[in-house]
Amino acid sequence: MNLPTDPVGGAGLAAYGRRLRAGQTTVVDTVQAYLERIGQLDDQLRAYTHVDADSALRAAAGLDALLAGGIDLGPLMGVPVAVKDVLAVTGMPTRVGSDVEVDDLVGVEGGFVGRLRRAGCVILGKTQTVEFALGSAGTNYRRGTPRNPMDSLHYRVPGGSSSGSAVAVAAGLCAMAVGTDTGGSVRGPAAFCGIFGMKFGRHMMPHDGGMFSMSRSFDSLGLIAPRATDVALAWGALSGQVVPSVDLGTLKLGLPQDYFFDGIDPRMAACLQSGLDALVAGGVRMVPFDIPALRETDAIYSVVARHEAIAMLGRERFTEMRAQLNPDVAHRLAAGLEVSAARYEAAQRRRQTLLAQVHAAFHDIAAWIAPAKQHFPPIYPGDWPSGEAEEAMERSCLGPTRPANVFDLCASAVPLGHHHAPLPAALQLLVPAGQEARLLGMSVACEAELGPRGLPDMSRWLRSV
Repeated sequence: MNLPTDPVGGAGLAAYGRRLRAGQTTVVDTVQAYLERIGQLDDQLRAYTHVDADSALRAAAGLDALLAGGIDLGPLMGVPVAVKDVLAVTGMPTRVGSDVEVDDLVGVEGGFVGRLRRAGCVILGKTQTVEFALGSAGTNYRRGTPRNPMDSLHYRVPGGSSSGSAVAVAAGLCAMAVGTDTGGSVRGPAAFCGIFGMKFGRHMMPHDGGMFSMSRSFDSLGLIAPRATDVALAWGALSGQVVPSVDLGTLKLGLPQDYFFDGIDPRMAACLQSGLDALVAGGVRMVPFDIPALRETDAIYSVVARHEAIAMLGRERFTEMRAQLNPDVAHRLAAGLEVSAARYEAAQRRRQTLLAQVHAAFHDIAAWIAPAKQHFPPIYPGDWPSGEAEEAMERSCLGPTRPANVFDLCASAVPLGHHHAPLPAALQLLVPAGQEARLLGMSVACEAELGPRGLPDMSRWLRSV
């Protein structure tokens, strides 16, 4: 059995676009190659919850006809994408990682998916997620946990909650994937799977329905792709903004001294330091700083996110559905029952007070730079472990990603080159929301200096079947 070559991921979106317009490939051939890869690999990887081959091939044929007629929709035309199963896609079911029906909390296809369609993307299907997008490890004991494709010997978790999206990209089962990020759910899986992920500012892309919202204060859209240059191209096409070229020699980056490094695995710390050293050698100036406000991140996040999750589901509905939920998700949701409206309002007021302090820390620096994860991806325990073991695994999957959501920042996870880490690791870049194009310019420059980790050779997985 021969595995078709990933038709986009290896060379990147820009190179694919050139080949497509030069007549060296077609959208139909590209989509067919991804469908064959999904058919051969996804039984092991569990990245997808739904694949609509017929719809994807019809869309591909239509795009080929447009190109043949001289109509070009732009740089994303003919790019096969996957969508996290918390967003509605017309003609596809939305499960939100759950056995419980929650269609009424999602609605019809929204503006962001519509924007992808108008740009000429082909939607292959929906990707797996942690139930209700509520977890950092990427586990879903009821509907299946995607397997991290960066390790063919051990069943490692991919990170959550955009688990399937990251796995699909890293395994070459799509060219790019959509995720959502409430506390790190795009950046974390990207970091664990050795690829690039970016969380947009909350209001930088349409939030007009069509998305299951765990936390209306923190939910953000994001994209995952093999490299920063791919997301930069996509951002330019979707936003109309120009991503600037950035010279590392002009960058002054703030290096936090607390919160982001608390409890970091010494091996991860050594890998991250190697990456930081490489950037300094490339001309970056690192400026250590300390922001006391960051120490309040987790307390604010827990109160606000838990209260909003229960408010979204409804207390009575949660009580009725609890027995049908994943035990870990049910436990996290139940914590929201203890959060009073008064505590929630107090946390929101405190958050607003701290926003000025946090944003002031960007004065005279281009961005913050920090770890995306404090540990390497752990091995999946399989069946639901004891509460204590599950909590330990979840803690090892948490990353210092919540400040971007709590304090209205956009952020990226830039993978370290293969020579820096035995397993995937990534540096995080953070800037205030609204500076996405500049963040991507910096991410591209850092990626060029660090060197890409590279996508795994998935042909070895066929030999293990």
